Amino acid sequence: ALAAVIVAFAGWRGISLVEFQRCVRGERKVGDRELFITFDDAYRGLRDYAFPVLRDAGFSAACFVITDFAGRLNRWDVAYGGRRFAHLTWRDIQRWGAHGIAFESHTATHQRLSWVEDARLVDELERSRRALASALGAAPIAVSYPFGAVDSRVSAAAVRCGYSIGFAL
Repeated sequence: ALAAVIVAFAGWRGISLVEFQRCVRGERKVGDRELFITFDDAYRGLRDYAFPVLRDAGFSAACFVITDFAGRLNRWDVAYGGRRFAHLTWRDIQRWGAHGIAFESHTATHQRLSWVEDARLVDELERSRRALASALGAAPIAVSYPFGAVDSRVSAAAVRCGYSIGFAL
C-alpha cells in the first residue's frame, strides 16, 4: 500500500486504459514516469487494500472481472493458494468504477480460451461483455485472456465480439 504512495510522490503518474490503448496504437507517446496498472481476477481484497491506496494516490487502474464469479468464491485457486478466494461483488465493481477503476473482461468463467471450441470461446467473451455492460452501463473494450492463453483464433474471436484490445502474460 505504501509503495503506491511512494511511487506517486516520486513523480509517477498512472494512465488510464484509454490512454494506454492510445499509446499501443501510436496515437500518444508514453510519458516519462507513466505506468498502467492492471489486476486480473477481481479479487475482493482489492476493494480493501489496493483500490483505496490507488484512489488516495490519484492513480487509475484496470481490473479484469470473471463475470460469472462476481460475488462468489472461485475453484481454481485451491491448486495455487490452498483455498478459494472471493471475488468483488457487482456493487463493489460499480462503486470502484465511479472512482476511476476500469472494469474489463476476464471472460465469464476463466477458461483457457485456446483450449475451448469456437462456440464456447464466443460464449465466454460475449457473456462476459454483456454482464459488464449491464452492470456498468457501457460495454468493456478490453479482455485479459485467462492464463495468458491467446492465439490468432482467440484474438480474432475477441475482435468479432467487440473487444479492441487484449492482454496476455
